[in-house]
Amino acid sequence: MPLFGGGDWNDSLNRMGEKGIGESVWLAQFIYYCINEIKPLLQHKNDEKELAELTAIAEEFKLAHEQYAWDEDWYIIGYNDLQNPVGTKKDRVGNTYLNTQTWAVISGIGDKERLEKAMDAVDNHLETPYGLSLVMPAYDGLDENIGVSSAFARGMKENGAVFSHATAFNLVAKALLGRGNDLYRVYKKVLPACKDQDIHKTEPYIYSQFSHGPNSPEYGRGAYHWMTGTAAWMFRAVLDYMLGIQPEVDGLTINPCINEEWDDYQVERAFRKNLYKIHVYNPNHKQTGVSYMLVDGERVNGNHIQYVDDGMTHTVEVYM
Repeated sequence: MPLFGGGDWNDSLNRMGEKGIGESVWLAQFIYYCINEIKPLLQHKNDEKELAELTAIAEEFKLAHEQYAWDEDWYIIGYNDLQNPVGTKKDRVGNTYLNTQTWAVISGIGDKERLEKAMDAVDNHLETPYGLSLVMPAYDGLDENIGVSSAFARGMKENGAVFSHATAFNLVAKALLGRGNDLYRVYKKVLPACKDQDIHKTEPYIYSQFSHGPNSPEYGRGAYHWMTGTAAWMFRAVLDYMLGIQPEVDGLTINPCINEEWDDYQVERAFRKNLYKIHVYNPNHKQTGVSYMLVDGERVNGNHIQYVDDGMTHTVEVYM
């Protein structure tokens, strides 16, 4: 798998691979994801040489990932410079890690049965009243072979805090598995306007980077507000994955993943030169799945709207 270096997305795992030996599970997942994002464009360009090269890299990562990253019920963080696995069930602290469960799903690198187990581990071990903790149980002392994550106060930052950005990633993963009820439940927990401001103590219109986690004496308090990429990712999680309005090379795919209690909802989506007025109906109270659509009054089987470059407004009725 890819080398960890001084950290991956989680730069506080800065001692995992500083000697050039440690390997990152998340980075393998992320590169696998990026390759699969690029492949349709290469196919569109008929670039078979680069497509074959990247496909081979992705398959190599997938084999290594499934052989070395799975630990009975979840995916580990990675391997440190001692070549020891980190984030396993045997670890006394830091044994359950959010990002590698989430990105195993987003990337599609794991097999279906394992992905369901990994997401169950998130719900069972990392969910709190304020969102999802990044890692649990929190570290209780510096580990020179892990890094700063283990040195933060318990329940703060990347040491057991409820991390908003990583929670947004996980909402996407829940949508990809069709877990609409779970997605909506966790989304409301992390949404600033839904928090008790006497506890959270930050503005109800801005995401905090994190809320203090279960091991902190200020459990639930927000921190580092205005300093996070959460807002952009939450926007994508809600528009593209919960409401399910997904841009493709040749049009829009409508793939909702919602609370089954919802009856309907409406979205206006500008896409290239066109405007789409979309109304989704959920008469059977499903979490996901589209039965058929009416695009400008014409029935379309499936859930894909073919893009026509006409600069017009189009009405779309979607029936789940």
